[in-house]
Amino acid sequence: MSTQKPGTPSPRRRLRLTSVDAVRGYLAGCLQRLENGELDENGTKARCYCAQALVRIIEGSDLEKRLEALEAQAKENRR
Repeated sequence: MSTQKPGTPSPRRRLRLTSVDAVRGYLAGCLQRLENGELDENGTKARCYCAQALVRIIEGSDLEKRLEALEAQAKENRR
């Protein structure tokens, strides 16, 4: 049970948005907070925009790693 007064902002915690699943959870939380009146629409829009960019970066990075692994495997198979 929380001892925090209603309307008091939660203490900031460090976000670890290093996977698409983590970003998905973060966005779900943002939408829930918007519905509960804890976030305004503009703040939510900004968070969603940044999260979309982050997902594209994560996906690109994951794809790059997979491609490098395939290239290394193909190079090894040629030997």
